[in-house]
Amino acid sequence: GWDVAPSEANFLLIRAGINATSAVADTVQALRDADILVRLLPNFAGAPAIRMTLGTAEDMDQVYAVMGI
Repeated sequence: GWDVAPSEANFLLIRAGINATSAVADTVQALRDADILVRLLPNFAGAPAIRMTLGTAEDMDQVYAVMGI
């Protein structure tokens, strides 16, 4: 699963488990294929993560659809 770090900024840090590098890379590629800009952090505190700036409600609905959440 995904762990979303608490944030007071306009972005989210979404972390996955230590052994989830392939799943994170696949998710990042799927988001990019849907024209959603994200940053892959391959080793954030020992585990892969995704940094994503928040957008409109419609943008976030698209993110949820791509990520299956």
